[in-house]
Amino acid sequence: MFETTYQTMQNNSSIWSSNAAINSAVSALQGRITTLGNAVTGQMVNFRVVTQTKTQAKTTLIALTLAHAAAGKGFGASSGNANLKGICKITPTQLERMEEDQLGNFCQTIYNAVSPVIGSLGSYGVNSASLLQWSNAITTFEGKLGQPQSAIQANASYTATIEPMIKDTTTFLEEQLDTLMLQYKTSNNTFYKAYKGSRKLPKHGHRTTVTVVGLITVSAVPLLKAHVMLVANGQKTRKKITKADGKFKFARLKPGTYVITVSANGMAVQSKTIMVVHPGNITENFSMVASTGGGGTTTGGTTPPASA
Repeated sequence: MFETTYQTMQNNSSIWSSNAAINSAVSALQGRITTLGNAVTGQMVNFRVVTQTKTQAKTTLIALTLAHAAAGKGFGASSGNANLKGICKITPTQLERMEEDQLGNFCQTIYNAVSPVIGSLGSYGVNSASLLQWSNAITTFEGKLGQPQSAIQANASYTATIEPMIKDTTTFLEEQLDTLMLQYKTSNNTFYKAYKGSRKLPKHGHRTTVTVVGLITVSAVPLLKAHVMLVANGQKTRKKITKADGKFKFARLKPGTYVITVSANGMAVQSKTIMVVHPGNITENFSMVASTGGGGTTTGGTTPPASA
């Protein structure tokens, strides 16, 4: 809302440019918008960097675990080792949906079962070198687990400054620029109506929650079985797996900051951060590309607030 009001004033500057009081008010509005924007950017960047780092570590861990588990399962079946076969009988979905504080220990259990027979698994595509990579991946992921919480705490301090900024700017407009604009209600009603329109908040009916929807594609074709993870401003992580239409939907969310991360077999991980001030529908689509380095992360553009 603030940006819309400022842009409306700029688009009609020829009408008010000779009015010193309005010049001063518009400049003050610009300064407030800049300060608010910096705070919002700091909030989103802080959370996105930490979350993406952990997401990449998780993606690497799951890929290595699946490769070694498949080898262990195959060897267990061929050698009659039912215990090894049973321990290694896992699926990608099982690992993706597992609570993060349990994933590291679960992978370690499989590691402990596979490592004694690693010398017999070369024909399955794993060896002592990949076993070391797997061990390092477990350690790396475990080291990332506490980081998102620290990011949430840091974001709380950003939020504590953002909300007063919004209130202060709203009061500033009501008490200063709104009163200055009354003189144009009669002398230039078209300009006045445009200004009043820019000052209105979007109408959301009786909506009190946020719904995030999107489409995931590869070369414009909907992607099946893409894993979508949404972290919502410190709330519990939500996950979806796309069907043949490539669509996902997260409903009944509160206004706030969200990080959406999409991963799929053979594709580079992508993340986007959005911030929504008011209830309503948000659409975020993802166009996936093949991974060139075994699970790198691609950062999507940041969606600006629905209004500020």
